[in-house]
Amino acid sequence: MLPLATAVLLAVYMMMTCIICNKDDPAATTFYSTALGALILSVVVIFNWQAPTLMQWSLMAAIGWGYLVFADVPSVWTVAGASVVIASGLYVWYRETGIKK
Repeated sequence: MLPLATAVLLAVYMMMTCIICNKDDPAATTFYSTALGALILSVVVIFNWQAPTLMQWSLMAAIGWGYLVFADVPSVWTVAGASVVIASGLYVWYRETGIKK
């Protein structure tokens, strides 16, 4: 049921974006769609919250340290590369857990 709901919501998002793209600035469209998603997910996360582990806290501290000390903000390409690496790792994890069953 979740994949169907995801497909329907993605279709609605794409249609709304197509309708709005001729009437609004792309930056405003991106802001409003992101803000709406954040609001909806903020309600969902209340019921599924898990406290960060020590490793996760360490990673967040390292990111903050890099920003404060070196004014180091990741570029678009860095974020894109990290996304590819994370998505690949998730795919392999998903595939391997499916093979074991």
